[in-house]
Amino acid sequence: MTQEKVLTLVLAARFIIGLTQELRPDQFETACVRNVNAKPGICHSHDFCDANMTMHDAWCATFNAEPDVANEKDAAIWSAAWTIATKLMADAGRSKAADFIESKGESKP
Repeated sequence: MTQEKVLTLVLAARFIIGLTQELRPDQFETACVRNVNAKPGICHSHDFCDANMTMHDAWCATFNAEPDVANEKDAAIWSAAWTIATKLMADAGRSKAADFIESKGESKP
């Protein structure tokens, strides 16, 4: 795995951690559940905060520099981390929905 891929994963993780610190637990959970059926490129964390600023902070912590979104490489890393994070959040949302269904005594989808 290349250093760029590793840093993209770190960025995605820091973004999610930032969201968990910025949002109330119920808001983060709701964003995760909403991400299950979100269109590509959409993250429902924006329903509760300016998630671009959260990603910006994660970027600065990861790269010790400001992102240059006009730079194709930076933009690609930002977008890839965003995609990874929203997929991980959707996975958490699916898990939460499955737990809810199971607690009601219904079969899982």
